[in-house]
Amino acid sequence: MQQHMVFTFISDDKPGIVELLSQTVSQAGGNWLESRLTKLAGKFAGFVQVSINTADSNKLQQQLSALQQQGIAVLIQNNIDADSQDSAQNIKLTIIGLDRPGIVKELATAFVSHHLNVINMHSYTESAAMSGGELFKAEVDLSMHADSEPDKFTDEIEALCDELDLDYTLTDI
Repeated sequence: MQQHMVFTFISDDKPGIVELLSQTVSQAGGNWLESRLTKLAGKFAGFVQVSINTADSNKLQQQLSALQQQGIAVLIQNNIDADSQDSAQNIKLTIIGLDRPGIVKELATAFVSHHLNVINMHSYTESAAMSGGELFKAEVDLSMHADSEPDKFTDEIEALCDELDLDYTLTDI
């Protein structure tokens, strides 16, 4: 019987981390299904979903845990329900504007107050070409559940972005 497992990892960034992780999964009999990997502040981190025969699950867990000796910290979650699909409406929010403390907090407060779930979020800052200041940019995929009210959320995001002097777009995905 197959089961799904998700593990997260973080390590100092260096060549060979993905090769080592994928080799570990393969040697234990697992199948690498999906991942999100990134370099951030000199670290390399990610989330990986694998499927593995239930009988080999402990072997994979032990081998992943042993990577700590090579400087890779791993956290493992077993028996993930890979078939849980949300039928909610999904939207994408794109934000850009001058950076300042608190933007993500304000956005997150709006998300939770409208019962929205963050599916994927990528945020970063970069130098503004003309002003030399820092620009904040974010792309956020959100899931709207049955109790969400899209029009009220749109109104709140518009007011929030006006207050914070941010440009935004909302699109269905």
